[in-house]
Amino acid sequence: MRTLARRNVLGSLAGLFFLTSIGQAQTMLPPRAVLGDPVVATEVIAAGDLAATAPVTARFTGSAELLVWWTRSQSVAVPLVTTGVFGQPDTAVVLGNHTLNLGEQEGGRFQLGYWPSENWGFEAGYFFLGGQSTSRSVSSSGSAVSQPLFIPFIDVTLPGEAVTSLAQPGAFSGLATVSLKSFLQGTEANVAFRVESGPRWSLDLLAGFRYVRLSETLTFDTTSPSVLHFPPDVFRTHDSFAASNDFYGGQIGVRFAANRGPWTLDAAAKVAFGSTQEVVSINGQLLTNDFGPLQTFPGGYFAQPTNIGRHFAQTFCVVPEFTFNLGYRFGSHLRGFVGYNFLYLSDVTRPGNQIDRVINPTQNPAFFGQMGGLVGAARPAFFANQSDFWAQGFQFGLMFSF
Repeated sequence: MRTLARRNVLGSLAGLFFLTSIGQAQTMLPPRAVLGDPVVATEVIAAGDLAATAPVTARFTGSAELLVWWTRSQSVAVPLVTTGVFGQPDTAVVLGNHTLNLGEQEGGRFQLGYWPSENWGFEAGYFFLGGQSTSRSVSSSGSAVSQPLFIPFIDVTLPGEAVTSLAQPGAFSGLATVSLKSFLQGTEANVAFRVESGPRWSLDLLAGFRYVRLSETLTFDTTSPSVLHFPPDVFRTHDSFAASNDFYGGQIGVRFAANRGPWTLDAAAKVAFGSTQEVVSINGQLLTNDFGPLQTFPGGYFAQPTNIGRHFAQTFCVVPEFTFNLGYRFGSHLRGFVGYNFLYLSDVTRPGNQIDRVINPTQNPAFFGQMGGLVGAARPAFFANQSDFWAQGFQFGLMFSF
């Protein structure tokens, strides 16, 4: 699917380049004024030079971009699966205590602008990074010579380090998978004010509103069926930590643009100040037939009745962004460009930081195979741990003006 999408985008760009190249063969005329009235030239401009930015030469602008970005990796700061109890010789962490990297992510950005005069205009835009996922797994067959696997935790009833078995040689096999899904999108609307300009450059001030949404889900799934049972044994757990961050804030910025012949250069720096509404949804369950008919119990391993549910928080956040583009005009109405973008969110809640490995195992049979209610401290708990986030990468786009 990704290869097909790339071919479609490249094919569209090639078609636009071909069509506009035909129009470029004609004599290039100076661009019309923003209000469409005839203008008497007061300065001789070299052949091929155009106004610095589209708003100077047109009422309406529009652009479409292909984004190829990378985002900050997700930390899974707790050990999820080990080969033994911490403190014992040769105990190693085989899942957890690592980061999950989504790698290259593709998306799009679309922007529109309207300039009722040469001095100011309205601009709005939307961007997204398509949903991306990644995962890591570890397993053991349960044969007589297989590696035992354990899920480590801090037991508040002891207290101290403890483990529950995921795979045991000659008894049951084990498979554990940790997965991450992520989606990023945002929109903004600004009023642009032209404060300075020359024949081949301009400087604008920006003021407006910005919205950014970061949505991520981290899951931890295990299965530990007995290798001796018939009919087949079922023992599956599912832990889910989903975090959504919605930023709303006011934005200010500055933008510089210049050109030389058909080549254009523009750079923008913006910063938004506001609040982020954070929602963390924790869910977990155990599906097993170890106690008779197949049935479901609330809670997996790290998602237990004591932290399951929706948790809300709100925090102040700063969102700066920097954009740089190098472009080439194919005519008076079309420009192609390539550039770099960096976006930063100072305070967000990410799902990998919400795992509490301090657990009271009395509330769920997943640990020791015993059914019962909570006895003792209510752990794991929810603490709303926060971190920062960034996204950066390249954009390839076309801009229309008329």
